[in-house]
Amino acid sequence: MEVKPGGNVKRWELSYPYFEYSQSFKDNSTPWAGHKCFGYNLVKNLEPGLVVELGAWKGSSFYAFCQAVKDKKSKTKLIAIDTWQGDLHAGKYSDDVFNGFKAILAQYYKDVPASYIRKSFSDAVVDFDDHSIDLLHIDGFHTYEAVSTDFNTWKSKMKKNGIVLFHDISEHKEDFGVYKFWAEIKQQYKYCLEFSHSHGLGVLFMGEDEYNMVAPAFESDKLKCIQYSYEATKDELRDVQISLRELAEIKVSKYWLLKERVKKLAGKG
Repeated sequence: MEVKPGGNVKRWELSYPYFEYSQSFKDNSTPWAGHKCFGYNLVKNLEPGLVVELGAWKGSSFYAFCQAVKDKKSKTKLIAIDTWQGDLHAGKYSDDVFNGFKAILAQYYKDVPASYIRKSFSDAVVDFDDHSIDLLHIDGFHTYEAVSTDFNTWKSKMKKNGIVLFHDISEHKEDFGVYKFWAEIKQQYKYCLEFSHSHGLGVLFMGEDEYNMVAPAFESDKLKCIQYSYEATKDELRDVQISLRELAEIKVSKYWLLKERVKKLAGKG
């Protein structure tokens, strides 16, 4: 697809990436897993100047963006913002999550211009200039009030043709309210894409140019991205099944039974 004057992409090229971090972090059961292919392709094709993520948790989406920058060798700057302390939806967790996040970045993406800010979203916003962010991913606390506050707090930081991703637009349980906010905001901005799988992902284009650049080309690849994510999940589940089968075989082996017998005898002593 040819781009309107001023665009930075001549053609949408769909890639089926290999995510290097998966060697250390198996994340195909995490909420964002089904959107990794789209997130990767969005960043790789558009090469945004600055990507900011509100709510990184264990890093699935952020690593997908990092992989795109690494593979394209682009100059995109990536910043993850989180307290890494958890909330009522994700649960509270220890520093193991934050330490694991840092370790993955250091091991696989040390040459990517990626960094993190360990602050609340409201505290971190003052660190950014107005009209500086090309792509914002909002995936923090998922009540209507929280996502509305996040968007309205950070809106002034977006470039006029910026893109905002909202995760969990299909989640209706408990007090999740992103779906309500998404229904409202897409009426205001009109240029949107959305996915219903993997808890749902809304893609809001603040300007028409970027939408015209991405939407027509991507719509034909939408099912391919979903299928790719599904196949990747099947592959990982197959690996888990093989591991469980191997474990079961070990447990019935003479060596395992002997080892367990020795442990019991040692406990009696």
